[in-house]
Amino acid sequence: MCRDVTLPSGPLFRVAGFRLSLPCHVSGYEGSRIQEFEWYLYRDDAGGRQIGVVSTRDKGFPYAPFQARVRNGEVRVERDSGDTVRLVIQRLRPEDQGKYECYTPSTDSIYQGNYSGSVAVK
Repeated sequence: MCRDVTLPSGPLFRVAGFRLSLPCHVSGYEGSRIQEFEWYLYRDDAGGRQIGVVSTRDKGFPYAPFQARVRNGEVRVERDSGDTVRLVIQRLRPEDQGKYECYTPSTDSIYQGNYSGSVAVK
């Protein structure tokens, strides 16, 4: 078995003011059928720094740029199944552009495969 995290191939081109729905699926894992997910953004203008967007397991996860938007539900994770979620941004902003990473914390007894995947959103 080899863990694999899958997102749409990109880059994805979206328009500010419209909705982004970004699916993420993990396969080949051990443990619970309900997997946890964390989303990060790497902005082009942030020098490669990681910005926490939203998490399925930690309400205090979002970094400052996303805290209010997560609190009011504009940015959220919707669960399609135990091992598939989607990041939803209700109204994209210009500063939401960058590389999105979907990370799955390990439930495996040994390290096996990829624990994250990423896609560029422009």
